[in-house]
Amino acid sequence: MEPHERVRYLRKQYLKMTQTEFGEHLGVSRSVINNIELNYLSRPEKKISLLKLICREFGVGGGMVEKCVYGKLGSEKE
Repeated sequence: MEPHERVRYLRKQYLKMTQTEFGEHLGVSRSVINNIELNYLSRPEKKISLLKLICREFGVGGGMVEKCVYGKLGSEKE
């Protein structure tokens, strides 16, 4: 699973939040969340900082930050 897909999964399936709610919790707009989920962010440094923030804010630990940032998250079966 790609990082942008993982963000959507986390938001919808685990947290049960709308894009607006998720964005408000992170201090960004709904359109930023939409762009993350569609993998449309054009500046890699912005994408990395937002992925780190998402991992930190929602308690994703145990090496998951690095996996989020570097795109090494696997499927749930791993």
